[in-house]
Amino acid sequence: MEGKENDEAKADSIDNIALFNEGDRYGLAGGKFIVRYDGKDTVVPLTPDTDDENVYFADKAVYVSDGVTGVAYGDAAEPESPVMVLMGRDKGKTWDSFKVPDTKAGDYEQKYMGFTTRDNGWLLLAGGTSTGHQQNRIFQTADGAERPVMR
Repeated sequence: MEGKENDEAKADSIDNIALFNEGDRYGLAGGKFIVRYDGKDTVVPLTPDTDDENVYFADKAVYVSDGVTGVAYGDAAEPESPVMVLMGRDKGKTWDSFKVPDTKAGDYEQKYMGFTTRDNGWLLLAGGTSTGHQQNRIFQTADGAERPVMR
């Protein structure tokens, strides 16, 4: 890429290394799932069923940046329910929720999410290995998951 396109790509990219130094964090506090942006706590609209962060976040993917925040999760009590994604683009003021197509929460013990720009991201769903094989699926979005499907 050259010229204006290259400048726009640089401006839209997310510095993943800087994410560790910016103070944007997530965790459980007072029975709520919170994300901290610039030192201020914002409540994520999911209700924790435990106060143990290791247990609660074990089956979730959480991605936090100034440009986009995402949480991929499933309902452990209903393993046939779809994997869900909760997305925020305004530091927790509003959230969008959608189902990941053709998935069952019980099939994917591990979830990983990342974004290289506000629009370009990915979601990796990984199953357990107890049966000697592992089912993995990768979803990609080029529109910041604005539409209710990751492709």
